[in-house]
Amino acid sequence: MNPNWYYAKDGQPVGPVDLATITQLYHEGKIAPDCLVWQDGTPDWVPASSVLGRAGNESAQPPAALPTATGKVDLEACVMEGWHAFKEHWGILLVGTLILFVLPLLWNIPFSVADLALGGFPTGGKTPEMTPVRLAVSLLSIVVSLVLQPPLQAGFALLILQSLRGTPDLGTLFVPYKTCWLKLVQAAFLVFLLIVLVVAVPTGLLVYAYLQKQKMLVALLAVLLLALLTYFSFCVIFINPLIADAGYGVIEAFRRSVQAVNRNLLAIFALVAVALVLYIIGLLLCCVGILAAAPLAMAMFMAAYRQILMPQASPPAP
Repeated sequence: MNPNWYYAKDGQPVGPVDLATITQLYHEGKIAPDCLVWQDGTPDWVPASSVLGRAGNESAQPPAALPTATGKVDLEACVMEGWHAFKEHWGILLVGTLILFVLPLLWNIPFSVADLALGGFPTGGKTPEMTPVRLAVSLLSIVVSLVLQPPLQAGFALLILQSLRGTPDLGTLFVPYKTCWLKLVQAAFLVFLLIVLVVAVPTGLLVYAYLQKQKMLVALLAVLLLALLTYFSFCVIFINPLIADAGYGVIEAFRRSVQAVNRNLLAIFALVAVALVLYIIGLLLCCVGILAAAPLAMAMFMAAYRQILMPQASPPAP
């Protein structure tokens, strides 16, 4: 057998190995179903489950429709690919979106109940006093969300990627809890700290200008702060898929996401604008439309991820 297969580990290609070896590793659980694999002569890396789950001979090939990463966002292609994936797999994507929205509500219920038990309901238009215990409960709720939410969001991105590749599996939502939970949590805390650092100075200046009643300066600083937050939110948009799908470390995923966005800033801005339109339409449809808008918008962003960040041959860096 020809040793022409590679699999991704810690963001690096491992190989070459032959088909029998990589299939054995897959069935022994040493290669996860969502781990990226690549065969020499094929256009792109694909999840192991899409080829090794059915591999039985040397002719096993990934789907021919996979695009090759070009480094540039094709807005029209992103919209069309996203729509096609949603149209083909809308049922499982709607269920996945519902899980994405409902689970955070469920794990926050104990904290809400504890807060009510400690402070009671507002009476006479006055909110209950914020005691140290209630503050601790609130902070614990935030920490739990920072720990549990990033893997779920990354799992949703993986589910969307699978729908683009043609093989969505609802169980993929929970795969990051097993494969890269710690890296995703570290990335979430890194992003949080960077946001604090980015907005600290302009926020302080904004408060000072407001206290000094400098209306023009307040307006300028408010615009600057909004621009900084918008730009930073763009820069981190691909961190989760780079960690959960491609296997990169936190710093490398952040670096690659920033580089990719800077190369395609206008296109990403246009993609965000399209997503916002979808969310507005979803809200107008009695909020139920959000269940459709969320996976459709994410599918467009994951199509962009495939265009500009998914590795390619020689062997590609996963």
